[in-house]
Amino acid sequence: PEYQSKLIKVDKASTREVNLKIKGMTCEACEEHVKHEVYKLTGLLTLSVSYTNKNALITFDTTKTSIKEIEKAVEKAGYKITETKLK
Repeated sequence: PEYQSKLIKVDKASTREVNLKIKGMTCEACEEHVKHEVYKLTGLLTLSVSYTNKNALITFDTTKTSIKEIEKAVEKAGYKITETKLK
């Protein structure tokens, strides 16, 4: 399925990019599980999930969501975050 961001306008000063290292993804279906949960959050600008790289790159609006909320969504999908790096 195609995912669309719920956010229309954003102040660049409030955007952050985070790289989450994720343990447990083994196939493309795993990527979809992560996307499905993370896209329930408001304020996402971009989301790229790769089971081969074992990570998710996410750009988000800090006034709409937080890294903690994103981490909770990934864990709700059934995966473990091993590292969080802000860019």
